[in-house]
Amino acid sequence: MADLNNTQFYDLEPVEEPKKRFLFPKKVVWAFVVVVLLALIAVIALVVRSRMQPEPLPGINPNAIVDLERNLAACETAEDTETCRTQARQDAARTTGEAAMCKELFGGDYDNCVELIARDRVDATLCDLLSTESQGTCHDAVVLLESVQQKNYARCSDIVDVGVRRSCEDQLIPLLIDAGTCVTSGVDAVICDREKQMDQVIASGNVNECSQLADQGQIDLCESVFRSTDQDEDGISDFDEVRIYGTDPNNSDTDGDGYPDGVEIDGGFDPLT
Repeated sequence: MADLNNTQFYDLEPVEEPKKRFLFPKKVVWAFVVVVLLALIAVIALVVRSRMQPEPLPGINPNAIVDLERNLAACETAEDTETCRTQARQDAARTTGEAAMCKELFGGDYDNCVELIARDRVDATLCDLLSTESQGTCHDAVVLLESVQQKNYARCSDIVDVGVRRSCEDQLIPLLIDAGTCVTSGVDAVICDREKQMDQVIASGNVNECSQLADQGQIDLCESVFRSTDQDEDGISDFDEVRIYGTDPNNSDTDGDGYPDGVEIDGGFDPLT
């Protein structure tokens, strides 16, 4: 066993670890960190800004998009922000005539926006951009406008809705009669003659001639025109002057006493004496 009594011990001083030396001064490192952070913030700001800017639309004047964005911004203070924004987009779309301007709208608002442009441009192909349930209505409305604009009676047959098709034909026939092309445009000669006679009766200003028309439907229509007409502006319709009071529809003071027929009738006086 070792004898420790004669063993000499020495006190050892602690050894200090060597201080770490930085390759770059601390100030330089912190400056670099700050520069990196600022660069990162700048990049984020550019990304956010680019997303906030209006997306360019092919074929559309950039100024129109700028105007739209300005109007949309103004809508933020409107009483009904969403309605204002919808109207702003529709107005911009109609001003440019571009259906692409409607793309931020949804559902019925989108359909309405595109249909307005289709009507303005008289372009039925734009109706294909609508939802299935809205395409038919849009197509019929645009074809009606196109038919009347071009005085194309045959085009009315492409309208699906019976009521709209009839309206197309009814609007075109008087135009074709005036142009002298009613029969050559494909309208039945009998219809052309009946409508021409109707126009002549109405132009005559004589409600009694309505009874000379071919059928009761035409007679009723003719009389309804005179019920809504007041040629001498005395407050009494031409129909009532002729059929009820016997006054002159072309003379506001039939008896020449200085009082209009309408005033005398309303006051309970005889407009003929």
